[in-house]
Amino acid sequence: MPLLRPKKLLELRVEQRTAVLTRVNHELRTRDRGGVKRAEQQLKTSLDQLRASLPPVSRAIREEERTSISREIHDETRAGLAPQSRWILR
Repeated sequence: MPLLRPKKLLELRVEQRTAVLTRVNHELRTRDRGGVKRAEQQLKTSLDQLRASLPPVSRAIREEERTSISREIHDETRAGLAPQSRWILR
């Protein structure tokens, strides 16, 4: 029976420590969820902004490519017709 009192004290300390750890664990999980939610929202916002900016960029790239192809066709056609036009003009 001499060990009964230290055992009870130890059990009480374990219960108290478990309660503290449970509370801290709950707080950390709650805080972490908020951080994850915030990060998910920021990621979604960023993705939405990126998607919104792609169509104008895509159009601009297409227009630049069309212009480049048109110039190339024009230059090649002009170079091919130049000798014939000189012959016709004689």
